[in-house]
Amino acid sequence: MAAVSATVSQLDPTPASPTVSATAERRPWSMSPSGRAPGARKKAIVVGAGVAGLVAARLLHDSGFQVVVFEASGRIGGRVRTVTDLGAPLDVGACWLHGAETNPLTHVANAHGHRILWPLAGRARSFSDLATPTSLRLGALALKTNLKRHLLRSRISAFLGSVKPVSLDDASGPVLRSRLLPIHERRLAELMIETSEGVHGAPARRLAAHDWFPTELFAVNAMVIGGLQALLADMSRGLDIRLDRPPRGGPVVMLVEAPDWSQR
Repeated sequence: MAAVSATVSQLDPTPASPTVSATAERRPWSMSPSGRAPGARKKAIVVGAGVAGLVAARLLHDSGFQVVVFEASGRIGGRVRTVTDLGAPLDVGACWLHGAETNPLTHVANAHGHRILWPLAGRARSFSDLATPTSLRLGALALKTNLKRHLLRSRISAFLGSVKPVSLDDASGPVLRSRLLPIHERRLAELMIETSEGVHGAPARRLAAHDWFPTELFAVNAMVIGGLQALLADMSRGLDIRLDRPPRGGPVVMLVEAPDWSQR
C-alpha cells in the first residue's frame, strides 16, 4: 500500500543530498564533544541487532567503547530483511525511508555510499499528493490542520507539565467523522490513515501523531537502492555481533563502565 507514495522507475536526477563514493572514508560517530574516544576502553552490551541496536552499537563503538551486540536470531536487521531470490535485491520487511529528506537513515546511506531512489518530479511524492485535484484537497487540508492543532495543544500541555500523548486517531477522528466534508473527501482521508495503519502494523489509536506528522503524510518517501540489508551490513562492519543469542527484550544498552565525558 505504501508504494503509492513513491512509485518510481528511475533515479531522480536531483536527489535531496549528495552521495559519496562507497570507497570514501566513513566519518566516525563519536559522542564525545571533542570527537576523540576516551583513553580507557569502557564496556557496553547492546541487546538486539535491529536498526536501533546497530545505531546504538555504532555510536558506542566509535565513541571508544568495547561493545558486544547480542542478537536472538541468526541475522542482523530485525524487521529489515532483503532477499535476492528473484535475481535482484528486494526488501520484504521494512523498506521505506519515510520523510526521506530529513530521515537520519538517508544521511547514513549517503555516508556509506548507498544511492537513494527518489520519486520522479511530477509523480506522487507523498500521500498528500494524491489529493492533487481541487475537488480532493479539502479533506487533506482538514486533516493537516487538525493534526497541527492537536499537536500544538499537546506541546502546550507538556510545557505546563501535563503529558498528554496524542494518537493519530485522536487527531484524525474528527475529520473522518465530520459531516461538513463531502463523502469522497472523508474517504480519501480514511485511505491515508488506513494505509499508514497497514505500513506500521498497528491501529491509529496506537500510532503517535507527532511521529506520524508530517513525515508520513506530507513528506517525501524514498528507498535505498540495493536494499536496507546492505546498508545495515555496512553500518555494522567492525562490530562484535553475537548471533543466535536470545536474551529477553531489546534493544537494550547496558553500560558496564560509564565514561567521564567531562574530561573529553
